[in-house]
Amino acid sequence: MNDDQLFRLILLAGFVILLPIGIYHRLESRTGEKLDRRQEGWFILVALRLCGITGLAPRSLCSSQFAPGRKRKIRFGDDYRNYMQQTGRFVPRL
Repeated sequence: MNDDQLFRLILLAGFVILLPIGIYHRLESRTGEKLDRRQEGWFILVALRLCGITGLAPRSLCSSQFAPGRKRKIRFGDDYRNYMQQTGRFVPRL
C-alpha cells in the first residue's frame, strides 16, 4: 500500500465516521420554520449567490480546457512527489 492509498483510506474512514454524526445533528436541529433570507439584507443575499457562482466558474473553465483525448501539460502532483522523494524532504521549503 503506497502513501496515496493510505491517505485515501484514512480520509474515507474519517468521512464514514463523521458523516452520520453530522446527519444526526442536522436532523435534530430542524424546526420546520420558514426562513426569510431577506432579513439579513439584500447585500448578503446577492453577495453570497455571486460568490457561489464565481466559485464554480473557474472550476468549469479549467476542466473544459483539457479535452478527454488531450494530454495535460502540467502534472503538479507527480512533479511535486518526485521532487520530495529526490530531496528527502517531508515539508517543502518556504
